Amino acid sequence: MADFNETRSPLTNDNTCVAKIPSKHGGIGAGARQLLDVAGGEEVVENEGRDAVDGLGAARVVADIAKGGMEGDGAGAVDRLQLVAAVVELGNAVEADLSLVLVHVGSNAINGLVIVARRTWGIAADDEQLLVGRAAERAPDGPADGGRRAIKREREDDYPNMPASAIRPKKHPRRTLSEQIVVPSKLQESASIASGTILSPRSPAPERVNRALTDRINHLKDENAGLKASVNGLESEKNDLQQRMARDSHAYRGLQMESDALKRDVQGMKRDMSAMKERLESVESSGEKMRLQVDRLMLLETASKELRKELKAEIDGLRGRVERSEKEAEHAKEELLAVRRGLTKELGEAVKKWGA
Repeated sequence: MADFNETRSPLTNDNTCVAKIPSKHGGIGAGARQLLDVAGGEEVVENEGRDAVDGLGAARVVADIAKGGMEGDGAGAVDRLQLVAAVVELGNAVEADLSLVLVHVGSNAINGLVIVARRTWGIAADDEQLLVGRAAERAPDGPADGGRRAIKREREDDYPNMPASAIRPKKHPRRTLSEQIVVPSKLQESASIASGTILSPRSPAPERVNRALTDRINHLKDENAGLKASVNGLESEKNDLQQRMARDSHAYRGLQMESDALKRDVQGMKRDMSAMKERLESVESSGEKMRLQVDRLMLLETASKELRKELKAEIDGLRGRVERSEKEAEHAKEELLAVRRGLTKELGEAVKKWGA
């Protein structure tokens, strides 16, 4: 499957394949023909002659897009960006009831004209040719004759090297829209021209054109109604969003007040925690002092225990000495009593002796 340049028509919102059709070579290359068949388009050969190099350059562009390749260089080739720009520029000149895209290649010729027709409302091939002729008249950079160009009809002499059986069926030789529809420049001219001259029996059926335009208008009305409904839906969504924003802003203000109160509480708790920390530090310092005092008291207690033991030992020793001294005192007392008795006895004997 060949690649093709795909753009979007500004009138029908439909994808339209764009292909370059050369003029001098009587047809397009294999890759471009495959591209045109994929697009459902139609080959149109224009004005063999003096600007054939532009048609060759146009064919080279199509071959590059279709990746089919084509020999030769052309001076009128355009790149993808120029191709898309030309599609957008010339899309406004296309009839609203048919997806036609015209790309003008070259300075003042119609030889590289691209006409890709995709039927969207079931329009006949003859009507397509008429619409193509009118769109060709509106194409920019036309010649000095007011832009009037006739679409070349398919005749047997157009295909000299092909048998008659291989040629496509000939279309009815109708005139272009520019030849059939006469727009008078003055009101007097319109009065002088006969009605049969303005609209000949071979003109396109007005009811068909009106029906296509009416369908297009109804389609646009439906789109407008849909857009209005979407706008109304967006307005209701906007109102709902505004109400939600008001509720959310009120809730946000309440949350902000609660957050401020919580911040104040947190600051108070921080102050309390700092005060408690200071108290704990003072308690720890006092506890350290008390621990040192307890250590000292424990040392004193151990020392007092040792002193108590020593005092007890000394008291026991003194008690033994006191008991021994008491015993010695009793012995001495007994000895003194014995000496006193002996002295009394000796004194009595001496008195007795001296008294006698």
